[in-house]
Amino acid sequence: MKNNWLGWKSYLIPFFVYTIFCLTSCTQDISTPPNELDTCEFPKDSISTSTTNNFDQQILERLYRLVISASKSEICDNSAEWGIAGIGHKPCGGPAGYIPYNKKNEKCFSAILKFYNEQCQRYNIKNQLISNCMVEPSPKFVQCKNGKPTLVY
Repeated sequence: MKNNWLGWKSYLIPFFVYTIFCLTSCTQDISTPPNELDTCEFPKDSISTSTTNNFDQQILERLYRLVISASKSEICDNSAEWGIAGIGHKPCGGPAGYIPYNKKNEKCFSAILKFYNEQCQRYNIKNQLISNCMVEPSPKFVQCKNGKPTLVY
């Protein structure tokens, strides 16, 4: 019988190369002070069946504040530089709302938002939450008002 361990090991190298690439793909603008968003670092605590509701809510609150902070981290002076993403996860599926983000920070912002949305979904499933199943209206575009991004429906 052949030893399959060597074949399995060959998958590790591409995995680690991909992981390192993903972790180092965000670049930092020298003109701005470093923060969690610039380095794509954010709390990795995760909701699970063994965590308490209090712990879960703290995770969601920290991640939500980080997402909102990331969304507001840039001055809005050109609406073409901004995108729109779904935030949160309704128990029936789909986003709980929408948030603007600066495309300059898209990779890191998307990673943080994706993790937050996944944690929201885990929380909903763990607690067997229900909600209305209405689809939230999607914004049409982002408009800059007084340096802040505003969603236009």
